Amino acid sequence: MVNSLELLGTASQEVKKINGLLSVCIKSPHTESINKTAISLNQLYRMKVPDALIEAAAIEQKIPLLTFDKDFIKIKEVDLVLLEL
Repeated sequence: MVNSLELLGTASQEVKKINGLLSVCIKSPHTESINKTAISLNQLYRMKVPDALIEAAAIEQKIPLLTFDKDFIKIKEVDLVLLEL
């Protein structure tokens, strides 16, 4: 699970590479189930709403979350792949 908004919003010089990567990714629709999971995560971990939505989408889709953000380590409900530069 990767969030295209976060990728494209922070690395303008890498947009072409990121768009190439995203072109082979499966897109996940935003659903009410994701909202409910995000609310639960937010209540349990007091996380930012965008982070809760990213986590919830990964959980609901049963896919690993790839991230550089070490804040996600505390979330036990998701299969996390922590990336390093």
